[in-house]
Amino acid sequence: MRRFTIMSLGLLLAAATAIAAEPETGKTALSVFTSNLGWEMSHNDTTRTGGIGLALSHAFTRQWSAEIKVAREQHYGAVAIYTGEPPSPIIERVPFHEYPVDLLTHYRFVNGSRWTPYVNGGFRYVSAPKTGDSPNQVFGHRYDLQVGVGTDLRLTQHLGLRFDVNRLVRSQDVFYDPLFRPSLGLKWNF
Repeated sequence: MRRFTIMSLGLLLAAATAIAAEPETGKTALSVFTSNLGWEMSHNDTTRTGGIGLALSHAFTRQWSAEIKVAREQHYGAVAIYTGEPPSPIIERVPFHEYPVDLLTHYRFVNGSRWTPYVNGGFRYVSAPKTGDSPNQVFGHRYDLQVGVGTDLRLTQHLGLRFDVNRLVRSQDVFYDPLFRPSLGLKWNF
């Protein structure tokens, strides 16, 4: 709990610094991105996992910006289904969807090249609702702090690519919200 409080205060301090600094010209960007792309294999099947999302960011200065990201991801999990008859339980591999929402503050290392690296930190919320008819298939909600690094590649004045990876601050991993999450996207500045 102490680490959560310290990280929250640090994030609020960074946000206050960004707001108090000289304004940029109001650069806003919209991104379409993929996240947690991967493949899962079972004894008879190979399936794609991961998702797609949208991000909206606003630059308060040349270095500081805030961003909100929402996504929809699909993963697979082993679920025990109790039928009451032998053999019970039956373990089934079922698809489920999660809906992460990230609120991030970015600090950009502005330079003269097309590449602009950045570090970020913020909050993450994940909703992994019930899937199917079984009452055992509720995964729940999860809140956490996260940190990350990334870079933007400017292709034109308005269009670019973004690459980043974020890590949850907590040290436990769950199958529907991994600790490390890479992402690749297309960014439109307006």
